[in-house]
Amino acid sequence: MNDGDDFMDLLVRARNGCEESASRLYNRYAGVVRLAVRASLNRRMRREFDSTDFAQATWKSFFTRTREEVCFSTAGELVNFLKRIAFHKVLQMTRRRFDHHPRPVHQQVLEEFFDRVEDLPALIPTPSQFAQADDCWRQMTDGLAPGHRRMLELARDGHSPAEIADRLGVSPREVRVLLLALRRRLGEE
Repeated sequence: MNDGDDFMDLLVRARNGCEESASRLYNRYAGVVRLAVRASLNRRMRREFDSTDFAQATWKSFFTRTREEVCFSTAGELVNFLKRIAFHKVLQMTRRRFDHHPRPVHQQVLEEFFDRVEDLPALIPTPSQFAQADDCWRQMTDGLAPGHRRMLELARDGHSPAEIADRLGVSPREVRVLLLALRRRLGEE
């Protein structure tokens, strides 16, 4: 079974109420949600709220409201969707929190968030984004050994270096070194 099938099977079982699958899905993508929440919280909100609360609210929305409404064909689509939920959870609380303050503070905080909206990935990439991604992927994988190519595929699907190392039977350090070398290679070209 390849990783795409594994992802789809895991997602279907989690949506059908399998607690083990839901737990595995959570464990695989919890870090992404946590980082999305932290990136969305401005300095003032960080002092007043715990990022874990927003992450939990994101997962609650995902597991209770998106059972059949949204279809994901790749792990990347799920990651983008979770990031958008996290961002909107923070934005919603920011609006509630600062709605009773004088307008200038409220507007300043909201402007910070709306500036970040442009940086969020769209749920569905544009055709030019697909073409750019394909070009970049070919550039990164040209001349790579099959094992290194597989490492990149797993990283692209959102797996951590430790998960990639476990799947391929190599050390996490080897995975990190390869990914760093590829980043440098792309930065030079």
